[in-house]
Amino acid sequence: MRQHLKQISEAKANDRYALVILDGAGWHTQVVATEFDHLWILKLPPYSPELTP
Repeated sequence: MRQHLKQISEAKANDRYALVILDGAGWHTQVVATEFDHLWILKLPPYSPELTP
């Protein structure tokens, strides 16, 4: 997960933010995102079928 977030963080322009939407998997934690600049994490609610196409 850290490697993937690192790639996202490096791929965006310096003056932009990246929004990553995560489900409730155990390795999807907010703590991981704090290592990277300009990266926001949005966690889906525990049960949200209307948000998952």
